[in-house]
Amino acid sequence: MRFSRALKEKRPLYAQRHDKMILLHDNARPHVAKPVKTYLETLKWEVLT
Repeated sequence: MRFSRALKEKRPLYAQRHDKMILLHDNARPHVAKPVKTYLETLKWEVLT
């Protein structure tokens, strides 16, 4: 969760307006995208496709 913490430190207004992380995950190869997407779902991160 270092990324989430770093984002909150660098963009405090973002943390105030959003209660969860939104990640744009594009141009990923299919064999990589599925496991990553599953992992991000366990973190409750929204993935824009």
